[in-house]
Amino acid sequence: MSLEHASPGPASVWSTPDLDEALVLAAPVIDVAEIRRYPEGLWMLDFEDGLVVQVQPDPSRGVLVLTAALGAARQGTEREAWRLLLELGAWWSVTGGLRMALDPGGDTVLQLDELPLQALDTARLQVGLLRFVERARAVREALAQLAPQEGSMPSRPDLAAGATASGFPALAPDLRA
Repeated sequence: MSLEHASPGPASVWSTPDLDEALVLAAPVIDVAEIRRYPEGLWMLDFEDGLVVQVQPDPSRGVLVLTAALGAARQGTEREAWRLLLELGAWWSVTGGLRMALDPGGDTVLQLDELPLQALDTARLQVGLLRFVERARAVREALAQLAPQEGSMPSRPDLAAGATASGFPALAPDLRA
């Protein structure tokens, strides 16, 4: 099965049933507990560990946008958390261009990525979602490990040195938008 645009020109509409079917087929591979679809073309994937991934097509750019809320930095670790998140942006060769942001309405850390819809089939969707979820869990864990320390800089995980060695999953270049 291939997820294709409904029109031959610039992406304007995709087949919702095809995306529904692909996400249902991907669910056991990525261990999704529940999939919720909203009328405005948005899917929410709920995982047992509390992770929620939002999946939404962006027709104007021909991509499937993936977003995960990773929680907020604990009080006293904000400075190091923001530094860690900015450093993740510099490690594009490891993360595949993963973007980190703050929810405009609060301090929740967001992880964002895109999968190109052109040539996206069920297998590529599964791999892209699996890598996105693995990376979200790795970043969420790194944020949780930050600990405030009196009189010195807070300790933080050294993701730069150990990202690939510790299994921080990069996104395959052929899955990038």
